[in-house]
Amino acid sequence: MMPAWYRYLPGVLRRRLEGRSYLRRVIDNTGWVLAERVLRYTIGFLVGVWIARYVGPSDYGLLNYAAAFVGVLTFMSTLGLDSLAVRDMVQNPGASGEILGTLLLMRLAGGVLLIIGAVAGLMILQPGDSRAPTLVLLVSLAQLLQAFDSIDCWFQSIMSSRSTVFAKAAALLSMSAVRVVLILAQAPLVAFAWAILAESTLLALAMLAAYRLSGQRLTSLRTALARAKQLVTGGWPLMLSAAVVAVYSRIDQVMLGQMAGFPEVGAYAVAVRIVEVSYVVPAVIVSSIFPAMIQSLELGRDVFEARIQKLYDLMLWMGVAVALPLSILAPLIVHTVAGDAYAAASPPLALLAWMPVWVFLGLARQKWLLAENALKAAMAIEIAACVLNVLGNLVLIPRHGATGAAMASLLAAAGATVLVAPFSRPIRRSLTMFLVATQAPLRIVRRERPQR
Repeated sequence: MMPAWYRYLPGVLRRRLEGRSYLRRVIDNTGWVLAERVLRYTIGFLVGVWIARYVGPSDYGLLNYAAAFVGVLTFMSTLGLDSLAVRDMVQNPGASGEILGTLLLMRLAGGVLLIIGAVAGLMILQPGDSRAPTLVLLVSLAQLLQAFDSIDCWFQSIMSSRSTVFAKAAALLSMSAVRVVLILAQAPLVAFAWAILAESTLLALAMLAAYRLSGQRLTSLRTALARAKQLVTGGWPLMLSAAVVAVYSRIDQVMLGQMAGFPEVGAYAVAVRIVEVSYVVPAVIVSSIFPAMIQSLELGRDVFEARIQKLYDLMLWMGVAVALPLSILAPLIVHTVAGDAYAAASPPLALLAWMPVWVFLGLARQKWLLAENALKAAMAIEIAACVLNVLGNLVLIPRHGATGAAMASLLAAAGATVLVAPFSRPIRRSLTMFLVATQAPLRIVRRERPQR
């Protein structure tokens, strides 16, 4: 049976896809994933900005501080093993129940450790606002329930993400409506933390329902110590990378809250939310064309590297296309989106506007290093970026607040490659491809210049 979108394609494309059911399934699955991500980013951005306007910079900063505080520890519950579990279920479908059940239990156990760690860490740091412990506890409980998102691994393994897309969209839209009601009812800040927990609860129930409606039995989920050891043994680099990424992506808001106060976190969070909207499309593009990149290895090394270079070119200039207007129009964008109360978000946004350049390039580099089986190099980049970010925050936040945190983020993103390159041949090659990508417009002009 042809997917619904098939009939809308031009005739030439329909003919090329005839008899290629696997490719159609890949395209169909990618389309559903893209639709869900676009919906999540769009709704999340709109409702998030509305909440920011309602609660004001200080309370919005406190809410984001709590989320970031828990976010630093999310590696305990996410583990970073999803891709490994998907691979194992594809290779051994008969063991899917054991793989999924073991991963789910591991993530639940990690979620319990996360709650303990978050509460203990907050007792040590003792932020000034008495509402912080309640917010952190509620967000931690929400993170525990996100363990049930592991069920999505099984749907990915059979390339049938449509069911989970509907489950996630239902939870998102329902709780977004609840958040709007809370704003209109002028609810207190803690109510929005309860909404985060409620969304995770609803999503967990929706994922379980989707799994059951797909014909699977929950009793088929089982655990095995040997399987857990296998996942940890084979996936420890992924687990370490997940830990580093969790710290790197959230530590700036935690340090900002401790060193500069919650209003600065609120301003910084608004700037980050505006920039992150641009990340979804490049991420899906890179993921979608990655299989074709791998297949090009069969055509020869030159073809493979030429296509990787084109991907670098595309990612760099997509990043520049996003960065320029965001940076130049930062005050106008902040005023339009968040209002005058968040005027302090304009300088951080003008700097963070250039993060897409490095994030988009990082997406291309990550897939290239994976194709080259250079996972240690990828891990080194992440560790270097994390260290640079922490050191930069320590120096710059006390002097410049949210703008200093933005400076530190840019320093970490741009400097990690340079720092690691002398010690890693793959990273040196990646740096070379970046330098070549900067000349892409000149190469196009030369190619199109008429011969005399």
